[in-house]
Amino acid sequence: MVNQSIDYLRAHRRQYEAEMFVDLGTMEDVAGDIVTNLDADHILKMMDGMPEKQRVVFNLREVEGYEFEEIATIIQEPINTVRVHLFRARQWLQKHIKEEEIRQG
Repeated sequence: MVNQSIDYLRAHRRQYEAEMFVDLGTMEDVAGDIVTNLDADHILKMMDGMPEKQRVVFNLREVEGYEFEEIATIIQEPINTVRVHLFRARQWLQKHIKEEEIRQG
């Protein structure tokens, strides 16, 4: 089921890129107090390095707007596991955005 979700996300990547560009405010919220100069394309490429389950849960929740219960059904995991994956995805993204901001000066 996870592979099906990933295939779906890959097939609709252009749509996500547009949504991510429009919704950079969400990325700033996810990254905490960081005001990022990174564009949506760069953030999407960065997310390719995120662990698979975390990336899938993050995309389903933050990009697609699914509820936790729906995500749990889609990836066939308990709801608390879904919440942990989302929490870790947000931490991962925050860490990597900070690192990239430091690199860019």
